[in-house]
Amino acid sequence: MTALTQALDGLHGGVLYPAFALLTVLLFLLPVGAIVPGEPFFVLAGVMAASGRISLLPILGVLLLCAVVGPYLGYRAGRGLDARLQRAAPGSVLRKLVAKGERALMRHRVLATTCCCWAPPLRTTVPMLIGAARQPLRSYLTLSAAGTSVWVALFVIGGYFASSFFEAAATWVGIVLIGALIPVALVRLARRLLQRVRGAGQVQQSSGEGL
Repeated sequence: MTALTQALDGLHGGVLYPAFALLTVLLFLLPVGAIVPGEPFFVLAGVMAASGRISLLPILGVLLLCAVVGPYLGYRAGRGLDARLQRAAPGSVLRKLVAKGERALMRHRVLATTCCCWAPPLRTTVPMLIGAARQPLRSYLTLSAAGTSVWVALFVIGGYFASSFFEAAATWVGIVLIGALIPVALVRLARRLLQRVRGAGQVQQSSGEGL
């Protein structure tokens, strides 16, 4: 991440706009989007705008547009994945994983779609799962754009007006969110394992009583 921000900081002139645009799109696609937080780059765009290296409104418009294009491409990748799964064996591991992810997503579809941009792993998987589930594209992009607009504008404008505070905040927000997701995932996994163990015990008990 530091190398990318340094590379961007080393660019000058009009090339900064397509560079920020490309990076913003990649933030929603594998493998970049799964591990790279976007906040530091948006803050950097705001800082550059404050220093006069780029203009605030054009760069904000470019980033907001690309924050719609990225999820759209992720959605299309999910549609392609669904077509591939249709040809896969019914019991394939990938098919089971995607089906499980779709069921989990559908329970919190609106919240996940609008807020997934804040967490790198979800930012890439949610658009693909939405596409694989063949959810309506228009409603998905509407919800996604509502979330990404706030996400992008907050850090770009924050970097423009309060660069030092938002640089520190952007450095930690992605790390904190990822750190919060890991315990949640572990707790859910532990609960499922416990349920399976209890279920197996009940089956054995019922078999013993039957004998």
